[in-house]
Amino acid sequence: MKGDNKKTLLLVEDEASIALAKQIELEKYGYNVLTVNTGEKAVAIAKENHEIDLILMDINLGSGIDGTEAAEIILKDQGIPVVFLSSHTNTETVEKTEKITSYGYVVKSSNITVLDASIKMAFKLFKANKQIEESDIKQKAMLSDISDVIGIIGMDGIMKYESPNIEKWFGWLPEDLIGTNGFNNIHPDDSERIQKGFANLVEEDNSTITVEYRYKCKDGSYKPVELTAQNFMNDPIIDGVLLNYRDITERNRMVSALRKSEERIKNSLDNLIEGCQMIGFDWRFLYLNETAVSQGHKTREEFLGRTMMEVLPGIEDTELFTIMKRVMEEREIQHFINEFTYWDGTKGWFELSIQPVEEGIFILSMDITERKLVEEELTESRERVNLALKGAELGMWDYNIPQDTRIFDERSVELLGSYPKNDKEFVLLIHPDDIKPYNEAWDALEEGKEPIYIFEYRIRDLSGQYRWLMEKGKIVEWDSNKNPIRATGTIQDITERKRTEEEKLKFTYAVEQSPSIVIIKDMDQRIRYVNPMFTQVSGYLGEEVIGKKPHFLNAGDFSSAKRKVLMDKVFNGQIQRTTFHNRKKNGEENWVAVSLSLIKDENSVITNIIEFQKDITEQKQLREQLVQAQK
Repeated sequence: MKGDNKKTLLLVEDEASIALAKQIELEKYGYNVLTVNTGEKAVAIAKENHEIDLILMDINLGSGIDGTEAAEIILKDQGIPVVFLSSHTNTETVEKTEKITSYGYVVKSSNITVLDASIKMAFKLFKANKQIEESDIKQKAMLSDISDVIGIIGMDGIMKYESPNIEKWFGWLPEDLIGTNGFNNIHPDDSERIQKGFANLVEEDNSTITVEYRYKCKDGSYKPVELTAQNFMNDPIIDGVLLNYRDITERNRMVSALRKSEERIKNSLDNLIEGCQMIGFDWRFLYLNETAVSQGHKTREEFLGRTMMEVLPGIEDTELFTIMKRVMEEREIQHFINEFTYWDGTKGWFELSIQPVEEGIFILSMDITERKLVEEELTESRERVNLALKGAELGMWDYNIPQDTRIFDERSVELLGSYPKNDKEFVLLIHPDDIKPYNEAWDALEEGKEPIYIFEYRIRDLSGQYRWLMEKGKIVEWDSNKNPIRATGTIQDITERKRTEEEKLKFTYAVEQSPSIVIIKDMDQRIRYVNPMFTQVSGYLGEEVIGKKPHFLNAGDFSSAKRKVLMDKVFNGQIQRTTFHNRKKNGEENWVAVSLSLIKDENSVITNIIEFQKDITEQKQLREQLVQAQK
């Protein structure tokens, strides 16, 4: 920035007398004026002198390049406003200059007042364009970190908008899709269902649907997505259906893993803070954990063995039952939030995940009544600008680093449970064990060691409980010394993901630490997994036995015929308990009590055989000694 605050103009004029006269007039009006008489010199000085704020360009400059050519060369590398000067006022000349730049065209014969006004107008237009450009850059920077893609589709099915981050998740550029049929990238097997849902959606203003389907990426592959669509056809700004969709490949993988291991983790369900219910095909309650019993406001005995219609009269007339029936019959997973009215008139809100299982359906429920009440209060005052973030369930924050002041949107306040005004107040909400790594991650961002800040931490909510959040952010503004002065980012609740990970870890730990021997075999009776207790008792390492049939453990008195009879009963669905006489790696013999059963997948197809063994050698020896002593 120049110390005298005067604007510097470059006057390009081949007639010396005119150039001198204009220079004198402009300097009287407070401008610094540089003059050159050819287009070549104008290009050279504009490249070397970065103090030039605006160029007054004559169009006819003699034998060299003319003013329009010089302007095009300069504007390729530099953002400088150019105002053209000419004695000509014909339409062809004016249109030619407008194709190059839109900052103004002044007739040479105009007096200094007109010229000064044209210069000032060019500066205002240039400033406005810069602000728009900077705003676009900031918006793209913020949207680039959001995992959810945002789009707008018209009533005719043509895409009107796609957010830039669609390239990150699905490979498409926005311009690849805008103006094309929005249903083209839906998997053929899902297309009819999704188009039917869209048709129903556009019939009712402000209606919303959430669906899952397979979305085609630019490389031709398909990814599962969850899409929330809301009808804003009557909104003059959006004028279409607002789409918010995300890649749920990882979530589906985790759900699939949960379904496959449901029998093994059934005994752990009572420890979950979510409600868990299993409903049979005859609509009888087969299982409820403690949380589900508490959520139902009844005793366990009032549920088990009775049908839903008996326990909850009128349930068959509700939307909840319609959805449960669809899952029961069509075997498709459903996720939604349900408002439930109890028999005493009170209401509760629950986030439900209903999925088909071998016995019927499994319902995972989280009581979100308190959160829902807060959401409803916030929704009444939420501005339209937050629509996209609301659909993504993300909070947004803006941090002024030198002033240590934070701005949070309503969603962020909801997640944090309060409005921390500065970094000190914000850190007080974080779990003590997460404060040090949080500070280290933030310091790495400020110091430029990491381009993006991504951190997962626990935060204390309104009830005093901790839940998991994931925060993403990046520096978006620096001062003249390249010190960061502003950062923006998003906050997302990842409590459910963390809980699922924790349950999986608990199950793995339980098997690994089990005091019993655990052996998992394939359908050919070959060993696929043994736990540490197997090695401790038998002496064999896992890598020594994987892929082998367990006959090498037999001490010799359990024939193949006996084993076939035993396994036939197992394959008929019977859990078999027996005793094996085994031989360890060191040659010692031992006795084990064995329980054999099947492992089935979600389609009731047998995938593996699992053996639980317990060494009973000492007990058997004691019994034999007791028998001998009684003779």
